[in-house]
Amino acid sequence: MNTEEMALAGDVASRVEIAEIKILQASVLCDLPPTGEIGVLQLSQESEAETDVIGNCIYVKPRLLVEGRSQDRPSNSPVLRIEGKFLVVYNLNSHNALTDAHFKAFGRVNGLFNAWPYWREFVQSMTVRMGLPPLTLSVFRLPDQPSHAQPLPDPREVEAQTI
Repeated sequence: MNTEEMALAGDVASRVEIAEIKILQASVLCDLPPTGEIGVLQLSQESEAETDVIGNCIYVKPRLLVEGRSQDRPSNSPVLRIEGKFLVVYNLNSHNALTDAHFKAFGRVNGLFNAWPYWREFVQSMTVRMGLPPLTLSVFRLPDQPSHAQPLPDPREVEAQTI
């Protein structure tokens, strides 16, 4: 995310209010051995957002993903995968001088940022419901490249507890 995109997003942010946030789709996978041993997981995250403007509303659909791969497993398939797609609806006061680039930048910044607390709660709740130690995600970090899902630059290692 460069300075120009931040300015575009800011132009829209000054004209909106959040009307609604809800989850549209969710999936979870917990593929642990019968012993319940987790070991060390290498975590990665991805995020992206679709943005539509209809009338005086902006609809942002952030898709967020966290995966955990076990360093103890020979295969590279994830042992933990949590994915969610949200809908964030904003009321827009004025369209004056706003372009599609403004709305796309806004979705990538504000849409993801506003959905992030809901995402963090969802991930923590799901890991506990799967019988795992609670996973607390870090703070929201701005995406580096437009409209591409990307892993965070430094995925952290989390030593999981035995269930």
